[in-house]
Amino acid sequence: MKSTRLSLLALLMAAILVPERAEATRILEPFLPSSVSVSQEPSYAKWSRLAVQEAQKRQYRVLDYRYIGLKELSPYAAEQQFKLWVQQNEEPFSLYVTVRYNPKSDKLIRISTKESHP
Repeated sequence: MKSTRLSLLALLMAAILVPERAEATRILEPFLPSSVSVSQEPSYAKWSRLAVQEAQKRQYRVLDYRYIGLKELSPYAAEQQFKLWVQQNEEPFSLYVTVRYNPKSDKLIRISTKESHP
């Protein structure tokens, strides 16, 4: 039990010290007990960070978010969709963020947002 706690603490410290979580996981994985599972970032992680950054750029305070899904438009265009719960001027509401990108090159095409007030 104590070694598991130490291993988890080491993983957390590495995640803080090493900016890329996958790199921290790769470094520490041999030292973790087999009972500790290490999960990789989901494929949409990069795009979720961009969605949150877009909301913050618009002066929204992000409370939470949910991944809605992937829509493949063509071989050169795909959209990742997110629902963010945000707050601005003490008013909470939903913000839908769509991140369009080229899946072949992994390059951003555009980000669009739509507010949904109760």
